[in-house]
Amino acid sequence: MKRTLLSIKAVQQIGLKPSFLLLCYRLGLYSGFFDIPIIWGNSSRGIDKNAFQLSPIISLPEKEKLNNCLNQQDIEQICDEADEILNGKVRLFGGEAVDLILEPLPPLHNWTEYETRKAPINGDVKSIWEPARFGWAYTLARAFYLTGDEKYRLAFWQLTEVFLKANPPYKGPQWMSAQEAAFRLISLVFAWHVFSSLKSADISQSITLGKAIAVHANRIPPTMIYARAQNNNHLISEAAGLITAALALPRHPNAERWIKIGEYWFNRGLEEQIDHQGCFIQQSTNYHRLMLQLALWINLLIKYQDSAKNSEIAPVRKICLTEESQQKLQAATYWLMSLVDQISGRCPNLGPNDGAYFQPLCVNPFTDYRPILQASSKVFLRKLAFNKGNWDEMSLWYGADTDFPEEKKNNLRLNNASQPWSAATQVIKNPISQSWVYLRIAAFKNRPGHADQLHVDLWRQGENITLDAGSYKYNDAFPWNNALSKTAIHNTITINGLDQMTPAGKFLWLDWAQTKIVDAEKSNDNDFSRISAEHDGYRKIGILHRRSVSAEKDGSWLINDQLLPTQTLKKPEKKFSFRIHWLLCDAPWRLENGNLFLSTQKGKVTLKISCEIQECNYQLVRAGELLAGEGDFSPTWGWVSPHYSYKIPAISFSATYIAKPPVLISTKIEFQND
Repeated sequence: MKRTLLSIKAVQQIGLKPSFLLLCYRLGLYSGFFDIPIIWGNSSRGIDKNAFQLSPIISLPEKEKLNNCLNQQDIEQICDEADEILNGKVRLFGGEAVDLILEPLPPLHNWTEYETRKAPINGDVKSIWEPARFGWAYTLARAFYLTGDEKYRLAFWQLTEVFLKANPPYKGPQWMSAQEAAFRLISLVFAWHVFSSLKSADISQSITLGKAIAVHANRIPPTMIYARAQNNNHLISEAAGLITAALALPRHPNAERWIKIGEYWFNRGLEEQIDHQGCFIQQSTNYHRLMLQLALWINLLIKYQDSAKNSEIAPVRKICLTEESQQKLQAATYWLMSLVDQISGRCPNLGPNDGAYFQPLCVNPFTDYRPILQASSKVFLRKLAFNKGNWDEMSLWYGADTDFPEEKKNNLRLNNASQPWSAATQVIKNPISQSWVYLRIAAFKNRPGHADQLHVDLWRQGENITLDAGSYKYNDAFPWNNALSKTAIHNTITINGLDQMTPAGKFLWLDWAQTKIVDAEKSNDNDFSRISAEHDGYRKIGILHRRSVSAEKDGSWLINDQLLPTQTLKKPEKKFSFRIHWLLCDAPWRLENGNLFLSTQKGKVTLKISCEIQECNYQLVRAGELLAGEGDFSPTWGWVSPHYSYKIPAISFSATYIAKPPVLISTKIEFQND
């Protein structure tokens, strides 16, 4: 009964149209419709061999410019990672090198059997899919382009042959997701351009690759109804894949259909998924980067079409980004830029972070957002986001001119700062201590990824002091099945152990908590110095959470949390459990009288929690182990996941008060340089 009620509520809150589209997809799965071979058009019989001849669709960067933005150490890093691939190792999700596995365990079933759980998937499907996105092909391609060493070309063709042989069309877990097929398709097209740039590729190899690309493109349209139901990165990724296939195979009989579907849904996706302040629909910095990369890739294809003189692309009409799409991409670039730490290039680990790095075209680590922002700023804003550096490599691959005059450098005075829901209005700066805060204030219009309203991310001199834990893993044994999305993990208040929203599945939250800004102040230089906001996630139990974050004149930070009774509170005398939580960077610590002292790389940090309620239970947890305090705790506390499938220790510090509302809890964070 409970599950039925949640299903009804999900339809009501998600909407009839997405729910209907998802139902149609499920019907196609369980009815056997998607098992009918003819709907995939996967046979090459009856199609002229010329239909699989690949046509150039992008221009490659000038090697001189690449060498100018990369030093010898950068080039050695690229070649070292390419050599790892030659030795059977690959870096997944920005992590350490692991075995490169492209061959699934037998026996292989039709992809629908894995999707309907009739056939088992051995392990986390994310770890199975990631090598098959061919992210490693970009590393081999870059090493080959910079050095001309044939071993990288040879490795690409050998590994591609291994994959295609071991994963026949629509058999095995690698074909479950049309989005994964789209990522792989684009990677193959990119690699073909690079590996055929210095020497004509073997005709038979190119034809084989062309056939594989056509098979991948045919995988997308029949189940695009699922991507439309999700209305997120799935939709724009699959649309980008169709556009790429159509341009690369202009003679294929399906090319016109692919490009028509692809262009329509790519533009519509950008127009609907980016709000007018620039926030991407998935409320995630990682997925925001993915969206910008897809847009940069499509822009590169458009740029080539505009400059191409050959007749090979004539059968396929030209594509474009609509004016609204371009405006949304400008806003999206500003939005992400406002959240980047100017010293480290990192961002708050906001929302779902499954390690998606669509085209890893840089030597910078996974957590460095300067490459994507430099490229996006050049292409969509015609400005420099940062001074020149090795992060410009990505810009070059995307065809973005690097010769901008220095006066065009963007000083991050964002033109959307006056918008009430923009990321810029959620950033508070304290120049005295060279620190800044991001206060999580989200207006959910689509399914939230994390229950994280009023979370606080604090950065000082390039160091992330109070952290967002990230995601770690989606598909693992309890408790690691997307557990870091919960309210108790974030730097906010949890009441009675309840999440701000109702969990209805591994990726589904209902009864969305919504926020509003109550008050704000600006400093003399027009930066925000204080913001007060509230969320209604605990309206179901009659409590309103209001948080005020202030940059103090001595360089410290004051966070006041008010827990206020509402008219829906049925028993005013009832006591609640109010838990305030802070996830802090891992550092030597000392706990005295409820005050936590940390010795970080940038100096000492003191965190003081106070409340008019005298009785308090402090807990300090590191890496799932209780180090101070008493009471129940979770093994998921005291961890941070900088990228998918990887976690490192952090300090989880919390204070719990039992009281009846109203209650005021204050946190003071002070700094001292060494």
